Amino acid sequence: SGLVDAFIYTGVKEEKGIISFPAGTKIRVHEIDFGIGGGGINTAIAFADLGLKTGFIGKIGDGNNGDIILRELKNNKIDFLGIRTKAHTGYSIVLESDKKNRTILTYKGASDSLDYREIDLKKINTKWIHFTSMGDGSFETQKRLIDYAVRNKIKISFNPSSYQTSKGIQHIKKFIENCYFLSMN
Repeated sequence: SGLVDAFIYTGVKEEKGIISFPAGTKIRVHEIDFGIGGGGINTAIAFADLGLKTGFIGKIGDGNNGDIILRELKNNKIDFLGIRTKAHTGYSIVLESDKKNRTILTYKGASDSLDYREIDLKKINTKWIHFTSMGDGSFETQKRLIDYAVRNKIKISFNPSSYQTSKGIQHIKKFIENCYFLSMN
């Protein structure tokens, strides 16, 4: 997934693992930072930082947030192998408590609607494909990409999310059976 993240440093006191905000109030925040994120973006940047030639296969919107993602991919020397669409780019609001724990409100937007037919397979010239957590149509697309990878002897790594693993092993079985490297948070 490719998202724009807003990090909101609230200073709100965390009590017994819970942060809460009174309904109907305006709350001043200490600081706000913006960046790009999402499992696919974060992983691509990490791989590029390691000096690996890296591409990002995903779907982003054609508005300002999509422009921000494309600019940052270019700045990090990451090839954009995905598509742009009129749908909104994903967005996350990251709320940080006084104890530095984060609660994330996320809207996946265009990220969850990548269709296998939208991927230009000729651009995929790689030894590895890393899969991060996706939902809806993009999850089905990832399963088809596994078949492509297996046919073309491309190794697979996978980092599932808690909402994928909570659905049980059957939900992610195809990923588990075909991956060379599994990373669990």
